[in-house]
Amino acid sequence: MAYLEISKIQFAYRKAMVLKDISFTVHQGDFLGIIGPNGSGKSTLLKILARLLKAREGTVALNDLDLKQYPIRTLAQKIALVPEETLLNFPFTVEELVLMGRSPHLPFLQPLAPKDHAKANDCMEKTSVRDLAGRRINELSSGERQRAFIAQALAQEPDILLLDEPTAHLDINHQIEIFNVLKNLQEQYGLTIITITHDLNLAALYCDTLLLLKGGELFSLGPPSQVLTAENIKNVYHTQVTVQQHQKIKKLQITLIPNH
Repeated sequence: MAYLEISKIQFAYRKAMVLKDISFTVHQGDFLGIIGPNGSGKSTLLKILARLLKAREGTVALNDLDLKQYPIRTLAQKIALVPEETLLNFPFTVEELVLMGRSPHLPFLQPLAPKDHAKANDCMEKTSVRDLAGRRINELSSGERQRAFIAQALAQEPDILLLDEPTAHLDINHQIEIFNVLKNLQEQYGLTIITITHDLNLAALYCDTLLLLKGGELFSLGPPSQVLTAENIKNVYHTQVTVQQHQKIKKLQITLIPNH
């Protein structure tokens, strides 16, 4: 049985078609990377999976039930989203931020219980921000702040974690740090992860499955070895690259060939 079934999704902003007949499945415990050029529909697709946008046509089903049939609170217990940018009007501490993730599990006006604090502590441990619990979110580095937002999403106890470019604006050390956290969550706890990334080498290194979009259409879907070919990258990104397997880590390595 498919865990997340996306069938013939179409979406348009006014008359401009952004997604055209997108269909694929995501199985439980998969690490799916959504890749493609700017404007190819990646963020729109992720927002549809989070039910922030409504598709013009097609369906998204979780465990054979259309997302539209889930109450908001129930859906928030199953799918959590970490957006590319999160604006905060108040300088919450990391612990306060993570505890906000418990809201889908709290009846209206019910105060936090010891189990909620325990879950928040567990999520901070998993993302290595427990030592930062008392720090203000605006005092943290970009990498620390991103790990705190991932901890907040984990506090929802989701089955699926959606991330929109979680390493945007981060240096290479923090990019690896974030993807190591995500890979550990997948491998150790069985979390299903769907992330947008522009870095093809990170996608090859960490993702089990890649979905390549071009002009709002699904161009290729499969393991990195199938999707990240020099021909596919040339067709979609209009860029010449070499694709080789790294001898030590046995993962694909993409190298840009400059135009002269």
